[in-house]
Amino acid sequence: MNPHPFVKRPLVACVFVLVALSSAAVPAFASILGRTDGFPDIPTTGIKIDYDAVTDVFSAVGVSMKIDMDSSPVDPAIGRPTTSTKNWTLNAKIDENQHVVANSGGLTITGSVTSLGITSTAATLLSGTLIDFGIVSSGPTSGEFEFIFKKDAGGALNSYYGDFFGVKLHAPLGLMSSANTPGWSFQDALLTQSFKTKLGPGPLYVPTYASADTRNIVPEPASLILWSCMSAGLIAFKRRISRQR
Repeated sequence: MNPHPFVKRPLVACVFVLVALSSAAVPAFASILGRTDGFPDIPTTGIKIDYDAVTDVFSAVGVSMKIDMDSSPVDPAIGRPTTSTKNWTLNAKIDENQHVVANSGGLTITGSVTSLGITSTAATLLSGTLIDFGIVSSGPTSGEFEFIFKKDAGGALNSYYGDFFGVKLHAPLGLMSSANTPGWSFQDALLTQSFKTKLGPGPLYVPTYASADTRNIVPEPASLILWSCMSAGLIAFKRRISRQR
């Protein structure tokens, strides 16, 4: 019984798999939701969101108080100069088509983590430059803003993160217009209206805040298969050349 042609030609088989996986793989950095995210995770609460549709400026500030390392039984605490200090800051420009304006901003997380030997509350723990953005809707008044950042150099937690990290910014209770009336909907395809988190006054618009997770992005299984396939193909090619000599 003759073996399948792919068995006789491993290089051809690898090329076939490479092409198939490339066409099926998630586009690079399309959104954190479409990629594999992992630990560490820096949860952030009390986030105020503000988007100006005229200037395209998207800003958000909140409080990060711990690092979820997953394998650690106790999450390392993040210290701040004062209890009112906002140590999680995101600034960027995003146009109405949800496109990131190049080199327009990024994310910075500051604080001390004494259990990891980081003693200054002014230390930059992690920072990155925004390279992609997307929106996932859970309905008109709830959803997620998703961000992909390229890690900057110099962060005290850099050794725990890869070259890229992502943020899922959750706004589960809707957003208000600049006039504090019901505003932009998560089901709107375009960012043509300014919005912010609900800050009052009035019984219908009591203060509400968003939350976020700043997570490491790990290699996708498909990417690992692609690299393995390429390596196998190269080895097979070298063996074939050796036999022909």
